[in-house]
Amino acid sequence: MGFIGYLIVKKLNNQKYSYLSWIIILLLPTVILNGSMWAQCDSIYTTFILLSLYLLLEEKYPLSFLALGISFSFKLQFIFILPLYIILYFVNKKFSIFNFLLIPLGNILMCLPVILMGMPVINCFTTYLEQTTDYSAYLTRNLANIFELLPNIKAIGHILIFITGLFFLILLIYFIKRN
Repeated sequence: MGFIGYLIVKKLNNQKYSYLSWIIILLLPTVILNGSMWAQCDSIYTTFILLSLYLLLEEKYPLSFLALGISFSFKLQFIFILPLYIILYFVNKKFSIFNFLLIPLGNILMCLPVILMGMPVINCFTTYLEQTTDYSAYLTRNLANIFELLPNIKAIGHILIFITGLFFLILLIYFIKRN
């Protein structure tokens, strides 16, 4: 993850800050605590998101989308970077819309070992649907934020998702008009 961060900064900036970015990424408290204290491996899917962004900068679009799909296979949080790809598609038109099909392909490639052992391919995608259904009644899962003040009603979550989608649509229109 640190190395790919280094490559991104080197591509966007210069050699001077690229080494510093590598060190900063490796020493971020959240990166250290994520694996050592919380027994998580968020750096895996984050690495593939960063790789996807680096490949996007290098204009290697099919590989970029494939890396995004591999990130998706590890964690649904790849969805937070997906709007960037949608905006870039509509604003720049530098890559084909069919590249978006490489996202589920990357997920299937990562599921290939269990598919070969008999798991249905559809399970590669329904896992996240089941997780979002199981946890849809919880807005925050006890995370201290403003939504803790709201009553725990499933409809509020749907309203917030709608507002987020509307915000993204407005942002997309804005970027298309501004080119």
